[in-house]
Amino acid sequence: MTTLIVDNISKHFGTKKVVNQISFSLKHGQRLALTGANGVGKTTLLRILTSLVPPQSGDAVYKNIWLTKNPQSWKTLVGHVPSNELGLFPRLNGSENLYFFSKIYKVRNVKFKLIIEQFMQFDLFQQAYRTPFYQCSSGMKNILLICKSLIHDPTILLWDEPFRSFSPTLQTHLKSFLLQHFQHKIFIYSTHILVEDDHFFTNRLHMGENKIDFYHSLPIN
Repeated sequence: MTTLIVDNISKHFGTKKVVNQISFSLKHGQRLALTGANGVGKTTLLRILTSLVPPQSGDAVYKNIWLTKNPQSWKTLVGHVPSNELGLFPRLNGSENLYFFSKIYKVRNVKFKLIIEQFMQFDLFQQAYRTPFYQCSSGMKNILLICKSLIHDPTILLWDEPFRSFSPTLQTHLKSFLLQHFQHKIFIYSTHILVEDDHFFTNRLHMGENKIDFYHSLPIN
């Protein structure tokens, strides 16, 4: 089975170590909870793996595509949801934004319509779909960004706490939705809070002060 390998990734800003020799591997269908307090480097690690920020050292590879050697090819593998709720045009509504990015990603109309239909089961998405992005609530912005991250059918999902603005009920429904339609993806989800009985994740990597405190598999139902 094809594996994502992250090998000794480090990042410094000046003399400050933000990410220090992070290594792990994930197979298709594995969902990693990247946990730790705010400020320990979770967002920086995701930005590195999205190819937005270059690492000081280390690399990542999937199917002979290397993060540092093939950044443009790498970006096609990745679906990213940032923590800052940016990434869509403020004046365009959800429909216009998603259609624009479907053309940028060269997504066939049939596939684009299918994923929109899948997301239409969520009332929050229906509201966001017809609302200018700048007028959307945090929850509406995040559900649009989640949809955007999936429309080009990426292999690796890198999400930075997009569920934080959702109700517990919506979080549960979204996790069931992801397991139903996208369970084969390699999924890395950053959060500073992990509910102990949350069986959505298969693995957990806990960061403390820019390094790995522990990494282990989680029990799932």
